[in-house]
Amino acid sequence: IKALPLQANNVVFLLSLQPGAVYTGTSDIRSGSISGSRSDQTNVTLDGVDVNDPQNSTAYTSVLRVTTESLQEFRVTTTNYGANQGRSSAAQVSLVTRRGSNEYHGAAYWSHRNTATSANEYFNKIRQLEAGEPNKPPKLNWHVFGGSGSAPLIKDRWFIFANYEGFRQNSEASVER
Repeated sequence: IKALPLQANNVVFLLSLQPGAVYTGTSDIRSGSISGSRSDQTNVTLDGVDVNDPQNSTAYTSVLRVTTESLQEFRVTTTNYGANQGRSSAAQVSLVTRRGSNEYHGAAYWSHRNTATSANEYFNKIRQLEAGEPNKPPKLNWHVFGGSGSAPLIKDRWFIFANYEGFRQNSEASVER
């Protein structure tokens, strides 16, 4: 999971890699269909607590942004789930947070997506070339950085785990009429 390129490092987006999953990236109710269901029918739980986003009802999201460093387990059931998970008609996503341990552990990470590696959108490129402007894609820079650590407070009894992640986005969007 850590080696996969995730959009904004959000683990719930791994659901889009499941068989039967369709993700178009629009705000349509069919944008995140799992086996033909609506996008708002996915059930996401974090340590057994419902973290669905009923306000936006978009696909593959939760109210809390869960990062790869803060997770111990990620489980998805797309069909034949038990009665304890049968809240909705689509996928059931169970997330379990990482716990501390008797060992000292730490991690730091940083990733960057730069506009220099982007391709221009077709109609934007045509408009720019017809206007005599250089072929330049809209700006889209992402910076994801963070760190995590765990340590024992009282050996074999109390542990601590902490995680911080920052996400900075600098973007432009072209509008064609």
